[in-house]
Amino acid sequence: MEAVLPKSPVDDHENGVGVVNPHPFKVILSNPNICRVKDLLMLVYVLSAPDNFRRRAMIRQTWGNVNKFPNVRVMFVMGKTSSLKTLQDVLNFELTTYGDILEEDFEDTYHNLTYKGIAAFKFISQYCNNAPYIVKTDDDVFVNMYSLQNHLMQLKDAGFKSNLILCKFAYHRVERHGKWAISKEVFPGDRYPRYCSGLGYVFSIDVVPQLYNASFYEKFFWVEDVYI
Repeated sequence: MEAVLPKSPVDDHENGVGVVNPHPFKVILSNPNICRVKDLLMLVYVLSAPDNFRRRAMIRQTWGNVNKFPNVRVMFVMGKTSSLKTLQDVLNFELTTYGDILEEDFEDTYHNLTYKGIAAFKFISQYCNNAPYIVKTDDDVFVNMYSLQNHLMQLKDAGFKSNLILCKFAYHRVERHGKWAISKEVFPGDRYPRYCSGLGYVFSIDVVPQLYNASFYEKFFWVEDVYI
């Protein structure tokens, strides 16, 4: 059964009633054909930043190399850059050369990581319903693609193709100071609910449009892995 991009709830509800996170961002760069690959096993979406071009290059040369792993595609997801025009030119070049950039028009900041995940869900729901599995990771992570590929092929052969989320659970205290500080007003509890560690997780394709649809009704929270 193919996953279909849900209509925006804003379109389905008068004046967007019930929508608490509209995220009305527009796509700047994308490749709608990235998943048009015969026998595609997985799309890996990687949260990146516009100026992390060296990290993206390293991934393309190693675990994201499409020549070594022809049934895998990697897509780098980011917001817009507000710095030098030349950096946007680099992204345009990367898209033209490799076809693996997804950029939306929210500001690329640490506190907008959640929007990158939602952008990926929207794109995947619309253009990648032929990919049985979707994998998320970051551009500072090295993936053992041989092990991951073998594991997913075994799952697929065993019939695990739907309603699937694979991840390492995290159960952390809410930080009140430092880089990840969250105020009591934003999150009053002392611990987050159990969630998937942002290091990496796997979805079956049918889960992605459900998460995208749910994102309209879940209040924005900038700690990306907790929110997702």
